[in-house]
Amino acid sequence: MHALGIDDAYHVERTLAEGRAGVTQLVTIEGSGPFVRKKIPSSLANRAVWAALADCESPRLPQVAATYEMPDCFVAVYDYVPGNTLEHVMASRGRLTRDEAVQIAQDVCEAVSSLHAHGIVHCDINPSNVVVAADGAHLIDFGIAHMTGQKSTRDTVALGTWGFAAPEQYGFAPVDARSDVYSLARMLGYMLTGVSPDLADDAFVRALADSTVVSRPLADAIRRGSAFEPSARYQSIAGFSQTLVTACAKPNGPRMPDDERGASDVSFSASWNGSEADFVYARPYTGGRAVSNGESSSSGNSGYADRVQGVSDFSSKARIMAALYREIRDSRFLQCAILLALGLVMSIVGNFLGAASGDSDSPFYMMAVMGMLLIAISLFIFVIGKVSK
Repeated sequence: MHALGIDDAYHVERTLAEGRAGVTQLVTIEGSGPFVRKKIPSSLANRAVWAALADCESPRLPQVAATYEMPDCFVAVYDYVPGNTLEHVMASRGRLTRDEAVQIAQDVCEAVSSLHAHGIVHCDINPSNVVVAADGAHLIDFGIAHMTGQKSTRDTVALGTWGFAAPEQYGFAPVDARSDVYSLARMLGYMLTGVSPDLADDAFVRALADSTVVSRPLADAIRRGSAFEPSARYQSIAGFSQTLVTACAKPNGPRMPDDERGASDVSFSASWNGSEADFVYARPYTGGRAVSNGESSSSGNSGYADRVQGVSDFSSKARIMAALYREIRDSRFLQCAILLALGLVMSIVGNFLGAASGDSDSPFYMMAVMGMLLIAISLFIFVIGKVSK
C-alpha cells in the first residue's frame, strides 16, 4: 500500500513513450519536478542497474530520485533533463563540426566512465539516448543496461539500436564495457559524417575514409573503437577518450547555444561556431521520430522489435554475418587465422582417423598432409603481409 500511495502522489503531465517493455512519463509531485517516471514490467526490470545508477554522481547521468515496487512493475523516478535529443539535432543539422562532435563524445565518455566504474554497461548508446542541454550532453535511457558479468537472458539478447549496437549484442558473445566503446565510436562517426552507420552498408565506411569530411586521426580512432572484434577495440572508455584528445587539437569545443537548444526547427545553414565553412549538409539521421525534452520516441525499456524497427533476429544475424564476411575479406590477419585453424583441424583429425583405421595408405593421411599445407600457406601469407608493411 505504501508504494501505491507514492505512485498516486505523482501527477502525470504527459506520456513520453510507451511500448511492450514499459511506459515513460513526465511527472511532478507536490509542485516539485518535473521528473521522468519509468514503469518497467517486473519480469524485465534490472533492479541491480538502478541501484548502481543511484550511486553514480556524474552530472552527465540522470540522478535517481526514487525506486519502488508495484504489484506488476518496477518503477524508477529520476531527474528530467530539458533539451533536444542528439537525434533531433542531427535531423536539423545534417552533421556537426569536429569540435561540436568531439565535445559531445567527451561528455558521453564522462557519463559512460562513471557507469563502468559502477559495473554498468549501457548497451544502447545512440543519438536518441543523448540529450544536448545547456550544460552539455547527457546520457539517458537505461532500459536494456545490465551489470558487468550479468548472465543474459532471452530478453536481454539482440537488444540495442541497429548500426550503433555492437555485434556481440546480437547473441554472438557476452557484452562488456567494450560494447559501449563500439557504440560511442559509431555515434561519433555519425555526428561527423551525417551518414547513419550500418554493418551491412559501406556508405558509413566510405564517408569515414574521406579526409575532407573526417580527419585521419579521428577516423582511425573511430575505426579502432568500432572494430568488429572486441579485443581489437580500445579496452576502456578512458582509452578512447584520451585518443580523441590527442586526435583533436581542440578537444573541448563550443557548447550548444540557447537558440539551438530550444528551437524545434533550426536552419540548416546555422553552425554553432558561426563558421559556414565548417558546415556541410549531409544525409540526416532517419532512425526514428525525434522527441524533444530528453526522451527518445520509443520506450525506455523497449525490446529489439521496438528499437530496431521490426528487424527480425534472423535478419539481424544475417546482416552481422555479412559484416563479418567484409571483415575477413579486408583483413589479412583474419584470413591467415582461418587458414591456420582449418589446417590444424584437418591435420589433427586426419592423423587421428588414419591411425584409427590401421591402414598406412589411408586417405585420411592425405587430409592431414593438406592440413599441414594450409598451415604453411597461412604462415607464408602472414609473413609476406608483415614484410610488405
